[in-house]
Amino acid sequence: MFKDKHGVIAIGAALATFAASAALNPAPAEVLGSSQAAPRPVDISLTSFKVTPDALHLKAGQPILLRVANDSGIAHDLTAPEFFSAAAIRPVDESRISGGKIAVGPHRNVIIAMIPGAGRFPMKCSHTIHKMLGMSGIIVVDS
Repeated sequence: MFKDKHGVIAIGAALATFAASAALNPAPAEVLGSSQAAPRPVDISLTSFKVTPDALHLKAGQPILLRVANDSGIAHDLTAPEFFSAAAIRPVDESRISGGKIAVGPHRNVIIAMIPGAGRFPMKCSHTIHKMLGMSGIIVVDS
């Protein structure tokens, strides 16, 4: 479920934003083909010092709207280069991923439209000692 900092449910707004962006920046068929189902919202929360869920389970080939939320007062990132490399990502969202990571400022979120590829992928926050403090997990994408 998407919530803004005031606790208001914002899933409709996120889907509307995705739809409007897709209309202005049509994704190629391999990212969001006309035969694909509507993207399913998926949340990852980054807090000091935890990634929730620490085990994310997805289905290969099923479109998702990945929302990475920094629910803390310090900067974090979601680093999962193999996961992002194996996925088809909407072209307009590719610039939000740099070096296999999504940087997220305090109390901010980033939404990426994608179709994940199959595999088991480690994820972590790459900031100094954050992984050692518990900011890591795995993304499992079943075929």
